[in-house]
Amino acid sequence: MHGKRIVSEKCAVTSSRKIQGTEGTYLLKIKNRFIASNYKPGQFVMIKPNPGNLNPLLARPFSIFNKSGDSEFEVLYRVLGSSTEILSKVTEDALIDVSGPLGNGFDFSGRAEDNAGRTHILIAGGIGVAPLYSIPDYLKAGGDKVILYYGAAKESELYFRRDIGSGFDGVYFATDDGSFGHKGSVLDLLERDMASYVNGGVYFYSCGPRHMLNALASRFLAAGIPDRLQLSLEESFGCGIGVCLGCVVKIKKGNGQDTCRCHDPAVGFEPPEPEGACGDYEYKRVCKDGPVFYADKIFDYDFKDAISSASTRAVKSGSVNIEAGRNPGIAAATAGNSNTASEDVNLSVKLGGLVLDYPVMPASGTFGYGEEFIDIVDYKYFGALVTKGISLEPSRGNEMPRICEVSCGMINSIGLQNVGFEKFRDEKMPFVRETGKPVIVNFFGKTIGEYAALAKKLSEVGGIAALEANISCPNIEEGGRSFGADPETVYELVSSVKEAVGKELPVIVKLTPMVSDISLIAEICEKAGADILSLINTIPAAKIDIKTRKFKLSRGSGGLSGAAVKPVAIKLVRDVYNSVRIPIIGMGGISSWEDAVEFFLAGASAVSVGTYSFVQPKIIPEIAAGLKGYLTDNGFDSIYQIIGLAKI
Repeated sequence: MHGKRIVSEKCAVTSSRKIQGTEGTYLLKIKNRFIASNYKPGQFVMIKPNPGNLNPLLARPFSIFNKSGDSEFEVLYRVLGSSTEILSKVTEDALIDVSGPLGNGFDFSGRAEDNAGRTHILIAGGIGVAPLYSIPDYLKAGGDKVILYYGAAKESELYFRRDIGSGFDGVYFATDDGSFGHKGSVLDLLERDMASYVNGGVYFYSCGPRHMLNALASRFLAAGIPDRLQLSLEESFGCGIGVCLGCVVKIKKGNGQDTCRCHDPAVGFEPPEPEGACGDYEYKRVCKDGPVFYADKIFDYDFKDAISSASTRAVKSGSVNIEAGRNPGIAAATAGNSNTASEDVNLSVKLGGLVLDYPVMPASGTFGYGEEFIDIVDYKYFGALVTKGISLEPSRGNEMPRICEVSCGMINSIGLQNVGFEKFRDEKMPFVRETGKPVIVNFFGKTIGEYAALAKKLSEVGGIAALEANISCPNIEEGGRSFGADPETVYELVSSVKEAVGKELPVIVKLTPMVSDISLIAEICEKAGADILSLINTIPAAKIDIKTRKFKLSRGSGGLSGAAVKPVAIKLVRDVYNSVRIPIIGMGGISSWEDAVEFFLAGASAVSVGTYSFVQPKIIPEIAAGLKGYLTDNGFDSIYQIIGLAKI
């Protein structure tokens, strides 16, 4: 359906060396012909240096520094946290998980009238040189001039300062302490020469610390040429491919005037106005729509919580990442022996009226609308595609920061950002339908009436196999209390939705774990007409930065997911299995086929994988293969034979 543009696979480390005279800065060389041959300056890769380990959980983004021959590329990074510490200890020939090339790199198209004899000015701060370094090689066939302005706090942070000049038409250095080159800011050094650069045919590219990008963008705005400056930005990454929506930046829309400063209300899950209502900005994903943006498109020049591929923390590490945070093998299960052939094992399941070839699917909110992963993973072994949550009107979601990593998991406060029903129907659904997989649409509302109205509209869209109602949202008619926490409200909501869609379209109800008796809520859902139950949703959680003494997320708290919640999920799936007759889709912390087996043994008829898709995009096919191996080795020929089989 699509040509390969991204790879996600284990890659060999061909060399790893500390840069002489630096404080923990390394150059890592990785073997991957596709990435080396296809990346563009400004793009990045996601690297997990400890495959199979849950702490840190998430992969980390690193700018691609350079290519080495036709089959190797390099990343430059500084040790700051646990992931980069682990990476600094990898040895030659070690295998690490790598996905890339990712994001949109720098734009070198220029203006049509300026294509001849262009000059490219690069402004780097410290390790922010990483995404800029290979630009001369990329442009060498065009005959353009490339000039580098390179600044840092001190001489040891000007990497390759002795030989970097050979690749550029001019290099100018600056250090804060005057230990090398101009004493002072690299921006002051640039200012000295700006008079010769303001004419047409000169373009600017920058990556550096937050304060540097802020000052640079402000100067270009004042000079009236922000459209000539491209900035490489950074935010906390979860997935790196645009699915989790954890790394957004405000980009101007409409007339581009900075007049609106909308903020989220204290209670609720979306801004007071739906996306597009104020007309001033929209959220763009740094990892997918960026990390490079034109300065004239950025909404806030103080950058607030957003930005810089070189925020103080990330620029020092060389990774556009959060510095906190198991690639399961598919080895066959070892328990027991059997004569059952693998090809005779049946993994298909029937959940009410929903028939799935495989009992594994993505969890809502962790797989976008299906488009984001199509170049990375084959959907053949997916039981269904589950969309992120849809509301009647578009929702911008919460302010940044939206995600943070914790021990064996992550907390998200995305705020249910989505495109709204009409855009989903017209722009997203055609692609999902084209995959040929059953489509499950997750949806939510602010009132029971809104749930029913949206369910009705979705039921009229062709190609939808089932609806999943997220009842963990706040009920604004009841003071913000979760719909799923009150038995009477649950009955009214589920029965209204089922009445709106009719008997033919299966309705899945996604349960919150934050109730005193989840079995009671499950029974009420069944009585109200639910066809399937899915559980669990995330668990409320928070993290505090002890250095700043502030909560890590903009809203203070969010939803905990990942391996940390699996034992809770297993227990609640078993409780519900013992209380209802309708099928269960189990989820919560699944990172291997062994985890999935536990859910089936607890009583789930199918499983969903959420957070771990960010770590290992190919986890669903791996789980499907692992399930088949487990059934084969234990003498089972159908997944049904292990559902609820666990005994005390």
